[in-house]
Amino acid sequence: MLFKSKKLFSIIITSYNNEDKIERAIDSILNQSLDSRNYEIIVVDDCSTDNTQNLVNKYNSKNIKLIVLDQNSGGPSKPRNTGIKEATGKYVYFLDADDYLAPGILDRIANDDELLKSDMIIGRTIRRNDNSLTVHARFMSNENRYNYNINEVPYIYNHFGPPSKFMKLTIIQKNNIIFPEDLHFGEDKLFFTKLSQFITKVSTITDDSSFIDRTTSNQSLTKSINFYKKRESDLQIIDYLLDQEVNEKNIKLLNRFLEFDLLKSCNSFVFLNSEKTEQINYFNQISDVFNNQLIK
Repeated sequence: MLFKSKKLFSIIITSYNNEDKIERAIDSILNQSLDSRNYEIIVVDDCSTDNTQNLVNKYNSKNIKLIVLDQNSGGPSKPRNTGIKEATGKYVYFLDADDYLAPGILDRIANDDELLKSDMIIGRTIRRNDNSLTVHARFMSNENRYNYNINEVPYIYNHFGPPSKFMKLTIIQKNNIIFPEDLHFGEDKLFFTKLSQFITKVSTITDDSSFIDRTTSNQSLTKSINFYKKRESDLQIIDYLLDQEVNEKNIKLLNRFLEFDLLKSCNSFVFLNSEKTEQINYFNQISDVFNNQLIK
C-alpha cells in the first residue's frame, strides 16, 4: 500500500429520511476487510424527520462523523459539498444512503499500487432491481485498465453518476469543484463535466464496487413531469462547455450532451406524450444550440 500517512478513503454518505436503508449503507463500509484506520465515514444528513439520525448515532465507531444540515437543502448538492469540506482521505467516494458498497472493494484498491497512482478509479456498478441484478454502465468496467488517458476509456462521458467512482480529493479541492446548489437536476453531470477537465489518469476494474438500489420500494427516479427541467440543466452545461477552450475532452463532452441527452430524449415516451407547445419550444431551444458555429 503506497498510502500510509493519512486515511486513504473518505466515504461521504448523503441521507434524507433513509431509516430503512442507512444501516445497510454504513455496515457495507464497516464490514470491509480493509482496516478501519484507513477510511473515514462522513454522514451528511439533510434534516431527516424520521429515525435516520438516531440510527447513525448508535454506531460506536470513531471514524463515523454525523453532520446535520441547518435546514433541508432539497437535493444532494449541498450535503455532498459539505462532505467534501470535511474529507481528509486521498480518495473521496459519494454513497447515497439507499445504496451500498460491494464486499472487499476498499481492500482491492488499497493493495494495488498501480491503482493508487490514478486520479480516478472506477469499479463495476450492480443495479439491484426487484427480480434481478444487472451491470450498470458495463462498458466502463468490462476490463482492467491501469492509468489510461480519460479519453481512452469507452463511454466514460456517458455515465456521470457517482456510483463506483473513487476520485482524488486534492484535484477536487485544488480546482474548487463543487456540486451546483442552484441546479435541481443534472448536478452530477456538471460536477463531473468540470472534474474531467483535470483528470489525467483513469483506472477501471472489473471488481464489483457498489450496488445501487432501484427496487420498487426505493423509487428514487425523478418523476417524469420534470423532463423539461432536466433538459434545461443539459442546456446550461452545454453553454458552460461552449465557453471553455476547444480541446479533445470538451468536444467529446459536447457530443455526449448533444446526442445522449438532447437528441435521444426526443425519442422518449415522456417527450412524445407531452404537450405540442412544449415540444415546439424545446425544438426551438435545441435548434439554437445546433446552429452554434462550433457545433455546426
